[in-house]
Amino acid sequence: NGVIHGIGDKPLLGNQELTNVLQFVSETQELVSVVVARGLADGIGGSDVGTVFAPNNSAVSGNSETIDNLSDEEVQSVLEYHTLADETDSGALLSLLSDNDGQVTVTTRQGEDLVIAQDGDGNVLLNPTDEGAQATLDTDNVDFEGTNNITHVIDGLLIPPSFAQPSITQARSQARQAISGGDDASATVTVQGTVTRAFGAYARFQDDSGPTGASGL
Repeated sequence: NGVIHGIGDKPLLGNQELTNVLQFVSETQELVSVVVARGLADGIGGSDVGTVFAPNNSAVSGNSETIDNLSDEEVQSVLEYHTLADETDSGALLSLLSDNDGQVTVTTRQGEDLVIAQDGDGNVLLNPTDEGAQATLDTDNVDFEGTNNITHVIDGLLIPPSFAQPSITQARSQARQAISGGDDASATVTVQGTVTRAFGAYARFQDDSGPTGASGL
């Protein structure tokens, strides 16, 4: 029931909490849908959010299966992994990278570290690896400022390192190490593989992490 006046392509959102900021940005509508559907708007909508790296619509829809398989608590944790305690606009971020040889490691509000780097073409990468980064900063959609929060749009979903699933080979190795060290080997781990046989209560599945290829349970 009002009119929004913008300067350039940025709406004036300086008195808005994070959830409202995300609602005004066209590239983050899918993220808003997830937050609202999970009832987490109050959890990320406070005034003291800091810096937010918000996945764009394609990043959220492209990872819908991953998101659907997460509990509400895990989704909250993923959201917090996309946020930093301090407000950092794009200019300050680029200066920080320039002063640190193109790469910095920052601690997220979720508690785990996030690596931010700049490649030779000037792209800002989040959690880069040899196989590619989890996300790239969308430099056309940065610096959406709200009440003690600033949002930058990214093109991927950031997954906390602790969410990574071990391979079947890694799970077996962890169990062997625990047994040989006299530790409790009853810890629960989650692995993923392809079911190759199922008969009654018996099931076998495998992945390709073994020394010669397949490794099964």
